[in-house]
Amino acid sequence: MPVFALVVWKQRYRLIDISNALTLAILVILLLTLPFSGNNPHLWLLELYKDKVFGQQLHVITANAFNLWAALTGIHEQPDSLPFGFLSYRAVGYVLFTLSLVWPLKKVLTRISVNTVFGMLTVVAFSGFILLTNMHERYLYPMFPVFTLVAVLDKRLRPTYWLVSLLYLLNMYHFWWYPKIDLLISGFEYGDRLLPRLLGLTFLVIYIYLGRKLLFGGQKLRQ
Repeated sequence: MPVFALVVWKQRYRLIDISNALTLAILVILLLTLPFSGNNPHLWLLELYKDKVFGQQLHVITANAFNLWAALTGIHEQPDSLPFGFLSYRAVGYVLFTLSLVWPLKKVLTRISVNTVFGMLTVVAFSGFILLTNMHERYLYPMFPVFTLVAVLDKRLRPTYWLVSLLYLLNMYHFWWYPKIDLLISGFEYGDRLLPRLLGLTFLVIYIYLGRKLLFGGQKLRQ
């Protein structure tokens, strides 16, 4: 949202254009919910978010996301209200994520282009998954549409793209265990789930590497 807000502000879109875009997006979402929501998609969505999405949040340090917090604390159901120094884990996550927005937003402010916008959307989406607490494994989904385009335009990033995809596949498999592969499950559970901690650390290293490449690498993507 911060990236899109800056793009709208810099491009000086008319209010009617913004309104039309938001209206179209909302209508598409409501249309897609019809198979599940019946005749009242707006009420169905409201109740879904009010009662389930927001009402049943775990508020844990990591909810099965292989990220910074998995590397530090492991995959255990611990509340993110626990102290981490002078702050809570949740507060530290908010601080780190807010700081991580500075460079991408500065780059978007400096130059608006398709390359810059999609690159910074990739960085911001990855930052949320890696740095915020209470992350589920599925919360990396928003990164892939934009990162896919970035990787298509710059072939140097394709090995990183495939590595992130492979690690994310392992993250999605963890705890769901489908299809059931006993050897892989044993590997995940070995040593108080040591492997998820190592994969969280690996994700963190990739995040730093990719962020440096997109923010400071000066890639010249094809138009």
